[in-house]
Amino acid sequence: MRSWEIEYYQTAAGSVPVAEFVDSLSPQAKAKYIRSLELLEQHGLLLREPWVKNIPNVPKLREQR
Repeated sequence: MRSWEIEYYQTAAGSVPVAEFVDSLSPQAKAKYIRSLELLEQHGLLLREPWVKNIPNVPKLREQR
């Protein structure tokens, strides 16, 4: 199975808002987030709810839950 690479948005100033948010999470919440990323990397577009959900009217874009 193909492995997917996760990329984060970086602002023009160089900050990475998602990484900053994840760093602020409790250890338990951070572990849950990391596990969901591992699943996403392993399964890519085949991963479905409850881990990801389609965004209405935006083909091929999903929100991580």
